[in-house]
Amino acid sequence: MTTLSTAPGEALCIGRFELALPAGWSVSGRSQHLYFTAASDAPAPPTAMAATGDPALPLLRLGLSSRAPLARRFELEGVGPAAWFGLGAVDSVDRRLVALAGTPAERVRLETMATAGREPAAEKGLRLIAAGYRPGLRRGFCLERGAFVLEPTSTERTELVAQTPALPGVKLSLDTHALSKPATEDPLAGAVAELQALGGQGSTVKVVLQAPRTVAGLAGTDWRAEFSVPGSPPRLVYRFHFPGLAKQAAAPAIMIALDLPLAQRAQGDAAWEQLLGSMQAVPAR
Repeated sequence: MTTLSTAPGEALCIGRFELALPAGWSVSGRSQHLYFTAASDAPAPPTAMAATGDPALPLLRLGLSSRAPLARRFELEGVGPAAWFGLGAVDSVDRRLVALAGTPAERVRLETMATAGREPAAEKGLRLIAAGYRPGLRRGFCLERGAFVLEPTSTERTELVAQTPALPGVKLSLDTHALSKPATEDPLAGAVAELQALGGQGSTVKVVLQAPRTVAGLAGTDWRAEFSVPGSPPRLVYRFHFPGLAKQAAAPAIMIALDLPLAQRAQGDAAWEQLLGSMQAVPAR
């Protein structure tokens, strides 16, 4: 997950949605996947890494294990710098393709996997994805500094995590994933049992709200509960869930979550209302 961050309070775009973080909160991590490819705005590499004979290689290797050997470094036609990396060994059957598209100021990092013999198909796929990127656009499938205008796909998924110095250790998270078929399970159905199992013997869960709520035009459920574990301060758990619509990328399954000490309920309620109230869909084209 990339750690490029948006300034506190600034509206941001991720996947099919735009939202505004609560004041004092900032992005600590985000990821976007489409067409089985991880896509992110490529940050500038650390100065020490950039001072190499191949300035693109540090960005291509960014976040990969040092044990992932470079199998081939090349220029991917119509895209830009690219490299194949082995998974554990140069002769591994499974390989990772990483490419950088766009200009140095508006560079996008694309990463996908392929087995030996499927490299040409993977390279063709990345060329098609890169061709759909539009810097500065807030429609289609968004990254931080631009968006992909491509046919929607059921492989789309995103993750966003935000934090604030005012609440150390607390995370506000958003997860979305498009569905290829109707969902068969409701993550909120067993929420009480899951919390009690997590807390162990003596833990209690008191549901304080379970109500319909529309977020970004999608009718989901706003669920909140007080969670107590013996020997620890009680906590307040927030969840928003939309089950998603099959084969509709603009209506993916959504889970938004927040968990913080009950004593910080006022801050939690404010952050929750700000995020859910600001979230809206972005145009597909």
